[in-house]
Amino acid sequence: EALSPWVEQAMAAARGMLSEVADGLDPAVGVVRIASAPLVSTHILAPAARAFNATYPKITLELVGSNALAHMERLEADIAIRSSPPTQGDLVAKKLMEFDLVIAGARDVVPDYEPADFDALPWLTWTRDMEDLPETKWLAQVSPNARIVLRAAEQTTLLEAARAGVGVSLFDAPFARMQKLRVIDPAPPFRPRGALWMVTHRALRTVARVDLVWRWCLESVRALEETA
Repeated sequence: EALSPWVEQAMAAARGMLSEVADGLDPAVGVVRIASAPLVSTHILAPAARAFNATYPKITLELVGSNALAHMERLEADIAIRSSPPTQGDLVAKKLMEFDLVIAGARDVVPDYEPADFDALPWLTWTRDMEDLPETKWLAQVSPNARIVLRAAEQTTLLEAARAGVGVSLFDAPFARMQKLRVIDPAPPFRPRGALWMVTHRALRTVARVDLVWRWCLESVRALEETA
């Protein structure tokens, strides 16, 4: 049964206050739960956690890799990193990055790009229950007769299949280049765009340890942009 908005906000505020009391005088203590797609938690946040832990050893990072959107109003996560901003709730959102989505795969699979080649490519895409994703909508639009060789519910699976030469898929441009995949950069009007947003409940935004992790997430994503 859904909770009323004021009850959800009261729960968030109470959680923030109780956490601060439990932490005593040291704000850099406690657990911060971050929900994100597995690709983000595995390839961006986890590798960057060592430096954060060295600076803030009393904060435990709890990474929850899931393609399902965390229900922030019900406190399923302290911070969520997602592909779209929230449309309701007393939430704070910040755009982390905006990027081109590119077609990418193993070098022996990706041919020289020609606009007419979309239908001929062996496609890796999402399962049918994820047809609302920008990537699946784009593929259905530009290549209605796409030859789909594999579907998966996680982008990490699509990545490993692409690296193994099974086929090609849409990936964030910085990430695809970081993984040394061969990239096809579709020319407009075929070029899709993507974004990453960071979200937290307004009542948690000023909690000290949440703020520290918020800033760390921002720095970690920016570092990815700089190295891509």
